[in-house]
Amino acid sequence: MKQKYPLKIGLFGIGLEAYWSQFSGLQARLEGYVEIVAPKLSSFDAEVINLGLIDTPQKAV
Repeated sequence: MKQKYPLKIGLFGIGLEAYWSQFSGLQARLEGYVEIVAPKLSSFDAEVINLGLIDTPQKAV
């Protein structure tokens, strides 16, 4: 049965851009986590709006 109002989910990961040069592989790992979660949420017949990794105030806007 189709929902009258389909579920829409906004997804994003958070981090701090200043850490990427300090911790090798951290950015890729966090981006990977977001990519793992997105299909799991989609499995609930939801539209997932994946904003990726937000790591600066400018990207948050």
